[in-house]
Amino acid sequence: MLTLLVLAIVVCGTALLAGLVVMILAKRRRRARTHTEFWRSMERLGFVCTIVCTPIALVLAAVTPLATQSSPTASSAPAPSNPESSRASASSLNPSSSPSSSESSSPEESLESPAALPYTADWSQGIASWTETEGWRAVEGSLVNDGTSYSHEMTTSAPLILDDVSDYDVDADIQLLRYSDAGLISGYASFGLVVRAQDDAEGYGYGLGHCAASGLFSCGTGRAANFAAVLWPAEDQPKVIEATAFRPKSSWHHYRVEARGNELKLFIDGRLTLQVTDTRYPTGGRVGLWSRRAQINVKNFKVTAA
Repeated sequence: MLTLLVLAIVVCGTALLAGLVVMILAKRRRRARTHTEFWRSMERLGFVCTIVCTPIALVLAAVTPLATQSSPTASSAPAPSNPESSRASASSLNPSSSPSSSESSSPEESLESPAALPYTADWSQGIASWTETEGWRAVEGSLVNDGTSYSHEMTTSAPLILDDVSDYDVDADIQLLRYSDAGLISGYASFGLVVRAQDDAEGYGYGLGHCAASGLFSCGTGRAANFAAVLWPAEDQPKVIEATAFRPKSSWHHYRVEARGNELKLFIDGRLTLQVTDTRYPTGGRVGLWSRRAQINVKNFKVTAA
């Protein structure tokens, strides 16, 4: 996609420049009354070329932010190079022979209530009792999302009920592989941790993580418009509560959420990135992850009491 975009920019830029040169040269020749009809036609051709290429150039500029994200090779749990191949890879797994199907019980049967903290996720034998939805799979001890989900809500949750524990910390290492919609004129991609959700399906709560946007969409204002660390309600069409410029690229980053009363903090790689006081979700017994149109790897997920 990036190669095609660069090629399109080169072609469009060349045509735009050629149109301007032809239009200027034709105008001068026509004023000199040399082959007037011929140069009048050339002037019109240059004008049309300029008018056509200018809006195309503006559109190409609008799609550049998401398209510049490269497609790196995963270091611990490779993801497919595009959403189509990732869906094919996921569908090739045989549920009857998968460790997650043969060795794990249903989420309802294995929930820990009250929660036994600290909790550390173990995906070495499959996704275990985590809710297995929206493209999530366990691969070589990591949790992987194939980037096919379109939801900002929590799409997989830990087997914990924290109704009696409102203050806690959630840690995870997350690697962005690629944005599934890179190159679109307008759209959102996001991923991160969810805390204080009311249940494991559309339970809202808070989402804290990364957002990428292009075109008509925005993650925040100023430098945070296209790539940002965000805190928002974990719902289908969230309104950003707080955002600051942040671009993870393809590196592993450590994300930590601290929930204390009405105060929420997001740390990235040990640095305090966001701090917000909000009263929408003072309690909520579920924690988990979300990924919207982003292929990611997750490891070292844990929940500890404050």
